[in-house]
Amino acid sequence: MFPKIILRLIDASILPSLLVFSAKFLSLFILVIFWKLPYDFSGVRLVFQNPADFYRANSLSKTFLFIVVSVGLYFSLFRLHFLTASRLSPAFSAKIVEAELEGLVTSTVAGYIKAAVWLALSSLVALSLFTQGLLGFSSFYPFAFQAASVALGLFVLILSLERHVQDGPSSKRSQLIIEEVSHA
Repeated sequence: MFPKIILRLIDASILPSLLVFSAKFLSLFILVIFWKLPYDFSGVRLVFQNPADFYRANSLSKTFLFIVVSVGLYFSLFRLHFLTASRLSPAFSAKIVEAELEGLVTSTVAGYIKAAVWLALSSLVALSLFTQGLLGFSSFYPFAFQAASVALGLFVLILSLERHVQDGPSSKRSQLIIEEVSHA
């Protein structure tokens, strides 16, 4: 049997993986339709008639993919750093409940799992961008931005982990306030 943390990582990675996969292919198809690029379907492959069209569409769809992955990564890091139930003050917790935004608050473990999943996806996208840039299938600019995004995300994750370790076992007052008000 798999350890519980592995199952939670797999469960947390399904939706982000589908989002990344969809973002790549939807952006590619939108660019093909928008620019009216000539293409053919060969089985399940999309084949461009002109290599320059492929390069242009692939580079821009990778740029869109970079944006989607970066937004997911930084949103999960924002939630981890600022909206973890154990770090919220009671006053801020009450404001979140009043605004009916309890869904944004996450537990510490769930926050780290989601941040780790998005960081892993960002790293895989950076590796893909590097490989495609190296082989001449797209420009290196998306890779450079994605690599910088991964480095910054890793830095923020380390800062958040350091902050969590320094805080030590914190009170669960804000979590209790959220649970009491949301169940009332």
